[in-house]
Amino acid sequence: MLASNIVTSIVLPSWVYEGTKTEKEIASNAHIYITSVPNRYQGYRILKIENGMAICERAQVN
Repeated sequence: MLASNIVTSIVLPSWVYEGTKTEKEIASNAHIYITSVPNRYQGYRILKIENGMAICERAQVN
């Protein structure tokens, strides 16, 4: 059962921004970072990206 959603900030590594020209490319790289193997942030969903941080929502399961 889902109890609540928790919003947290995740610092993104510099490679997320390297060689990107659009916000869509940055978002794609951030998604790769957060969901790649090993699964660093399981259950996290990116809400927005600002100032080198991914603002994410994580479902809290009870």
